Amino acid sequence: MISGFVMAMSTRTPSSGSAARVAAAWIFMKRRLLRIAPLYWFYTLLKAALLLALPTLASRSSVESGHLAASLLFIPATSPWGFIQPTLPVGWTLNFEMLFYAVFALALALGAPRIRFCLLVFLAIFLAGSYIPGSVPLAFYANSIVFEFILGVCIAQVLLLGPTVAPAMGPFAMIAGAALMFAVGGDAPVDRLFTWGLGAALVVLRCGMAGTLDSTQPHGFAAVIPGRCLLFHLPFPHFCGPGGRAGTEVAGRGERSRHCAGSGPAGDRDRLLFLSVA
Repeated sequence: MISGFVMAMSTRTPSSGSAARVAAAWIFMKRRLLRIAPLYWFYTLLKAALLLALPTLASRSSVESGHLAASLLFIPATSPWGFIQPTLPVGWTLNFEMLFYAVFALALALGAPRIRFCLLVFLAIFLAGSYIPGSVPLAFYANSIVFEFILGVCIAQVLLLGPTVAPAMGPFAMIAGAALMFAVGGDAPVDRLFTWGLGAALVVLRCGMAGTLDSTQPHGFAAVIPGRCLLFHLPFPHFCGPGGRAGTEVAGRGERSRHCAGSGPAGDRDRLLFLSVA
């Protein structure tokens, strides 16, 4: 959600000309890789080194070269403990982020309408992961989280168009969003997109409404988020260990999505760690 919002806000002035668009897309991608990858690689390699030196520290974790390489490249892969998780389990959020970056950068390079382009690509990935068996990355990405990214882009577009939402609706949006996430989200028998997704969208919309945007300078909430990258959660223990909800468990040929974005208390806690690194 926040990722889509920040990316749309930070690229709100499109480049003209194919060469300029490609250059802008490259700068967009390079800045995010430099911001995220070094710290993530450091903690991933640190954990791998600790597991190799002191394997008794984690009885259910181990290191395999292929899985470690996939983790460093942000490619979803089945871990030695049976889940689709990177070596640093909390890094599952960054696997989604890298997909968002790649698709958004492609939209910038092509000069395509960002909302429609991202929606079509994510819909294709979602359907492919749902109906084409055997691909671990597709199984991982076949998750409604990808559509929450689109909601964030839509909110940014609405705010950039001007004050189209009545200010009096702000408090209502905040209360309704919080209720959807924290009162309904954990136990609702529906997909998280309709609880946590819509709830977060209402909260982000309310925060964005706290400032007035013009074509050159963001204010309020929109000025606070871009460029503030919070990766401080990486070195901390993951709430959902190999035996919990994190990752996607592979049992034989069947795959069940069980990463922390799912329902239940463990999933609720990990949603709070899905911090924007856009």
